Amino acid sequence: MRLRLLFAAAVVAATWAAAETVAWAGFWYLDGTPFGPARLAAEQRAVAAERPSVVRPGLERKLDPAAAQMLSRQVVHPYLGFVYDPETSHASEWGFLDEAPPFHHRAPDQLIVAVTGGSLALQLVDHRGAQLAERLAALPRFAGRAVVLVNLAVEGFKEPQQLATLSYLLALGAEFDLLLNLDGFNEIALHGAENERKGVFPAFPRSWYLRSQSLPDPETHALIGEIYFLEQERMRGAAWMLETPFHVSPLADLVWRMRDRRLVARIADVQAQARERSESAHDYQSTGPSGVGWESGDTMADLARIWAESSVQLHRLARANDIAYYHFLQPNQYLPDSKPMGDEERRVAIQPDHPYAGAARSGYPKLQALVPRLRGAGVRFEDLTGLFAAVPEPIYKDVCCHVNDRGNEILVDAMVAYVATNPE
Repeated sequence: MRLRLLFAAAVVAATWAAAETVAWAGFWYLDGTPFGPARLAAEQRAVAAERPSVVRPGLERKLDPAAAQMLSRQVVHPYLGFVYDPETSHASEWGFLDEAPPFHHRAPDQLIVAVTGGSLALQLVDHRGAQLAERLAALPRFAGRAVVLVNLAVEGFKEPQQLATLSYLLALGAEFDLLLNLDGFNEIALHGAENERKGVFPAFPRSWYLRSQSLPDPETHALIGEIYFLEQERMRGAAWMLETPFHVSPLADLVWRMRDRRLVARIADVQAQARERSESAHDYQSTGPSGVGWESGDTMADLARIWAESSVQLHRLARANDIAYYHFLQPNQYLPDSKPMGDEERRVAIQPDHPYAGAARSGYPKLQALVPRLRGAGVRFEDLTGLFAAVPEPIYKDVCCHVNDRGNEILVDAMVAYVATNPE
């Protein structure tokens, strides 16, 4: 009996030794390097320490740096489309780049001024907010009143987001005396460059097809869940190897390596499925209505109409709440003859093939054609597209639409001058 046991043990040991030898050779085949317990232990520690890295399908693809930065700083909002994330930007908990909450109460000795629009309006408040407040306070009709400036401008906002913002804040109890809206460029430039190629409804917020991927459909949810489970399996397998004596065994490590590679391959396959679904799906959540029965067939005209009608509704809402509303059409460098430019400014500000360039040239006339509609409805409106027509010095600082400090100073002066000459 003892001899049989010894023989069986010898057979098992020999088999195990042979298997270990084959496994040792297997590492040469798989990795091109000999078995190294220290190297494998380091790999296992790295895998065990990983956190599930599920990302929104589609967002892992390479984005324009500006778009990637924007999306990293903003989050989806249930009423406004998106706002700034306080965790990744200097925003208040209400999602606006303002030091204080947007809630103030009227008082005889103060003037509550809200500024809304996109990034041009945002930068104007950021760089020249003090000047704006000072110039408004100096107007005779506001004499003796301290200006409280409320920054409601958000990078990428386009109508009807400004309208939605005022409605939302008024519903929460906010009070304003003056509302200055500086916009127009985003309304006609962003859709064609972003949402249109994904079939998104023109009135939806910018890059909505990317933002809505944070709210996946049930099938995508299932794929994301599978990715999470598979990544957890990798972590658990690596941790188990580190906690047992088997991490020094070529055979055990080979089994772990082969299983881990199968998991990695499966994760890549499921991620590809999720990405393909994200890129090909045109679900209602991402695209909204088709526009049939609403659109005119001229997308640029539709975008201009959304802009104008939103301003009319802003005017009506403001008037109903005793707010003086002023609307300004922002200037842009791509409008012909709107500003003299030297070579230096042209190198910085003009990119002829930029998608915004064509949109501005074709879209601004559509906006300007609706000015009679605005003024006829009672909107106090000023077209600032020719503001820099007699300014030879450099003003524009990028190929989009933004201006330098001198440009913001000129904008503030023009806006306050219009407010001064167009009282309620």
